[in-house]
Amino acid sequence: MATTTAKKSAAVASKTITPAAYLRELAEPRRGELTTLHRLIRAQAPRLKPIGDKNGIGYGPFHFRYASGREGDTFWLGLSSRKQYISLYVMCVTVEEKYLAETYKPRLPKAKIGKCCVTFRKLVDVDLAVIENLIQDAVRLIDSGVPWDNHLRQQTKPSRRA
Repeated sequence: MATTTAKKSAAVASKTITPAAYLRELAEPRRGELTTLHRLIRAQAPRLKPIGDKNGIGYGPFHFRYASGREGDTFWLGLSSRKQYISLYVMCVTVEEKYLAETYKPRLPKAKIGKCCVTFRKLVDVDLAVIENLIQDAVRLIDSGVPWDNHLRQQTKPSRRA
């Protein structure tokens, strides 16, 4: 009998598709918008391997480990088409320990910006040059080795089990 980890790995592997296949499944105009963003990310971050699945494209990957011991694999950058909007994920924290995406809020007034996610309805709603700068800054942080979750480690709540 397979272990739980092996089952999870098999389930994840079965959902993996190529980025091109993910983009092909999208209807226009969203396909064109995400293709433009995918090309921009590939041009600015060529060493980040693109991995597709049914929910989007991740660029990375990287392994993380929290102070609690929890660990896993995720991506540095991500791109996803949602029903009402496009999501660009940026898993980077600045040297000042601020989420990189949040630092771009003033420059992307039509986008909704969370900790690591920039969402917008259409590509024309954002300045593509600003998105390019965001990706370039992310690549610089990734290359410099700034840990994306350093401040999260400091905020980890102690376990109630003692």
